[in-house]
Amino acid sequence: MGSVALSVGSAGLFLYLAFRNVRLDEVLAQLRQVSFFSTAGLVGLSALGLALRGWRWWYLLPRPVLWREFMPCQRALAVGYALNNVTPRLGEVVRVVMLGRAIRRPYGVIAGTVVLDRIVLDLLAGAVLFAVAMVLCRQQLIQVFAEQVASLNTLMALSGVLLLALFLFALAPRAFLRLLQLLRLDRWPRVWQPISRQVEQISSGMQVLLKPGRYAAILMQTGLIWGSYLLAFYCGLQALHVSITPGLLVATFAITTLGMLAPSPGGVGTFHFFAQASLVSLAGVEPATAAAFAAYLHGVNYVSLSAFGVVGFLWQKHSDRRTASALSSARVPVAGVSLNGPRRSD
Repeated sequence: MGSVALSVGSAGLFLYLAFRNVRLDEVLAQLRQVSFFSTAGLVGLSALGLALRGWRWWYLLPRPVLWREFMPCQRALAVGYALNNVTPRLGEVVRVVMLGRAIRRPYGVIAGTVVLDRIVLDLLAGAVLFAVAMVLCRQQLIQVFAEQVASLNTLMALSGVLLLALFLFALAPRAFLRLLQLLRLDRWPRVWQPISRQVEQISSGMQVLLKPGRYAAILMQTGLIWGSYLLAFYCGLQALHVSITPGLLVATFAITTLGMLAPSPGGVGTFHFFAQASLVSLAGVEPATAAAFAAYLHGVNYVSLSAFGVVGFLWQKHSDRRTASALSSARVPVAGVSLNGPRRSD
């Protein structure tokens, strides 16, 4: 409950900061001018980004990867993202459990792929975006965020240390267990055995880090995912008739993405504040227009991802019932003959 209260409080604070200096009637007036086709396009981009993430998550699963596991990955991811709109990080836990039940893989293994998906690859993408922004708009960023440059550099350094630690964890889980043994946790078998088992499984789920031959495909998938996000950011600006240079587009998108690291359900508040602040300070966009853009783009994504999550949940429930019905029918003998057919002798 404490984490939920913190995230809700954070969302409320950032929403206040984002809209305190703008008139809501001006924001609403600009939102009324957005066309239906712009909104439909953003919904399509939201669906595309989710589908690309599901594809990459499926590809991250340890070999052998089966085609029958592809759609369960998509459904579990959709449900997880919808739940993240309610409570931060709850969706990551739920999608691990949901996919584990659907494809009968250990939860620890699937959790390892989620660590790759949500920490390793997203950190890399964020670092690349920030680096590109620094190349394209270095002077503007230094002028606006002169006092924060040192903090941002420290954050990037810590991200690099975290990535290295995760890589070493995947490479040598037993070495990590030996470090834990220094804490003498192995003296309590009921504690030690579950920990050691989960460490082995999570490391197994991260084994793609040790497969350089798969790096190119994963980097391509990651580029497509973040490219779809950047395109949605651009289309949202165009829907409100805001034109900025490509460099400023990347810079404002990178700052908005970085700001969403703060805990908040579905990026509520954090997206609004950092998108509005970066557009106003870097690109010179009017505060009311920047606030309208943030409310519009976030609102479309929030509603879309919530709806996709409901569809994914209902689809998975239907799939579970169909599977249970098929298994039940297969166990019922007809006229003394099993529907499973004759046993094959190998």
